[in-house]
Amino acid sequence: MEVGGGGVTQISQQGIEFITQYENFEPHGYEDVSGNCTIGYGELLHLGPCTQSERERTVTRQESLAFVRVTAQGFVNSIASALSRSLLQYQLDALASFSYTLGTGWLTEDVPLRQYIETGDSSAVAERIKLYNKSRKWETGELNYVQGLQNRRCEEADLFTKDDYFVSFAYCPRAD
Repeated sequence: MEVGGGGVTQISQQGIEFITQYENFEPHGYEDVSGNCTIGYGELLHLGPCTQSERERTVTRQESLAFVRVTAQGFVNSIASALSRSLLQYQLDALASFSYTLGTGWLTEDVPLRQYIETGDSSAVAERIKLYNKSRKWETGELNYVQGLQNRRCEEADLFTKDDYFVSFAYCPRAD
């Protein structure tokens, strides 16, 4: 199914499953790799560490999956309306996963990435996605390389270029 050019579509079930494979389910509040309070499948509660009551808060797997679906669909809507080029479902799912960890600011802030998407240069899109391998510490604002994020970016790049929803969790060399 092609999307884009201002059209709206749904994230696929495969796209949801792709995201949740990297967002391990945690039923209680916890700090993510950046030190931010998170719950479920990577739902950011707020910047900074969890309070004791947030650590005791629980969410079910079903509640968290509903959050992922709504959040990812919001990203799909933003991506599809911002681009003039039609994308295939797997490409949109890859960009929704990419956006799940960093939002959609890249649509306006990363001009080269958007241009590569608009011109259909899939290999350049894949290489550009792999550069987003750092996490910002909430306390200092410092960007730190995260191997797990690098691995995810490589999987998203593969999905964008090859329609490959298989997540291997394989080591991926650092891209800079």
